[in-house]
Amino acid sequence: MGVLVAAYPTDMTSNVMIIMNLIKFPILFVSGIFIPLHGLPPYLLFLSFISPITFLTDLLRFCVDGSNFFAYQFDIVLLTMWVVVLFIAGYMLHKITMPKRLAETGKTKKKMRMMKKNIEASKVL
Repeated sequence: MGVLVAAYPTDMTSNVMIIMNLIKFPILFVSGIFIPLHGLPPYLLFLSFISPITFLTDLLRFCVDGSNFFAYQFDIVLLTMWVVVLFIAGYMLHKITMPKRLAETGKTKKKMRMMKKNIEASKVL
């Protein structure tokens, strides 16, 4: 998910961090890390399906103490599906935004060269 959010070209990393925190924290609360899935109301249980962390948490609980909400095979299949879907979406998004990022990098390098020339010129005067 972080790769998807980071695909948008920006000069400030804080923009990406703010968006990632707005996504990450709600997902953590519905994924069963803090509150077991057995204790979630039905509407939050439905929301937990949009979190790949839910299936990882359930699988880890099964490995540690044998208690799980879903069958471990279901966890593995859905976790694998989430990884594949997010990888493909990240690849496609980066493929679309890469030319813009590279163009901005070139502009930044040109700006830096111009700034250095201006600084050197001001030192000479």
